[in-house]
Amino acid sequence: MNYFGKRSLSSVVSGIVNVSWYLLLIASVLAPLAAGAAIFFSTPTGESYIAENMKTTCEVESSAPVSCGGTAQDIEDWNRFKSTPLGLKLFMLPYLEAVIIMMLIMTRKARRLFDNFKNEIVFNRSNVELLSTISKLNLGFGVLTFSLTTMLLSVVLFLLCEIIKSGTVLQEEHDLTI
Repeated sequence: MNYFGKRSLSSVVSGIVNVSWYLLLIASVLAPLAAGAAIFFSTPTGESYIAENMKTTCEVESSAPVSCGGTAQDIEDWNRFKSTPLGLKLFMLPYLEAVIIMMLIMTRKARRLFDNFKNEIVFNRSNVELLSTISKLNLGFGVLTFSLTTMLLSVVLFLLCEIIKSGTVLQEEHDLTI
């Protein structure tokens, strides 16, 4: 099995990363809208809107309007979210956007990297820069999301970046001697 070039593992990963890019792009539009709606419906104004519109719907669907639309855990989570201060809820929107934007940037860089791999461009300065940027963004993403696994992955990417950098130097020397 080929790892680089057309019809290889890198071309499959390139396709997966391209699809992921578009899914993240859609999520970057829909997620803030959904979060804003959740924040609105957790306010007293939103609760009164829900009470007016859900009362008739739940009465038609079941005899117990309180349990309409979710499990006991869902209702408990919703009540916990409703009791969260509004300032903290509003802080969640830019946090969510920051996470999504970092994921979009990392995915865009990964698209370029795997497109290079698909075109059999492995030991190149642009790949070193791409890997370095992805590693830094991944480290920031790990800190932002409190994920130790992501931070450890960024350390592995930094090591891979150094390996590619050394290979790039050797490739340039080889190209100059021929």
